[in-house]
Amino acid sequence: MKSKNPSANTLVSSLLKTHFGDLPLHGLVTASRVFPSTARVDLQVALDRLFTTKSITRKLVGVHVSWGHETLTFSHLIVKSDHPALVGPLQLMKSMWEKGSQRAA
Repeated sequence: MKSKNPSANTLVSSLLKTHFGDLPLHGLVTASRVFPSTARVDLQVALDRLFTTKSITRKLVGVHVSWGHETLTFSHLIVKSDHPALVGPLQLMKSMWEKGSQRAA
């Protein structure tokens, strides 16, 4: 039988605490922006260049929340609750553009 309490290494909050070190997570400020479609290609190229440099340590993880029916926010990742955000396998979704191009073929 599985334990109801996830281990500390599976909690997203533990991963964030390790990443940000001494910075208090509740003091971090987040923002979002929707880029126009004409800028997304340039943005993707810049991100690809940033994350392919050898000087940056990367760890790509998936975030999974039980009973999550709303948009996931940073506060969901750090809040202590009965259903905390957990680290899990990454799940990739096809974009609308990819789906549309497959129908046209």
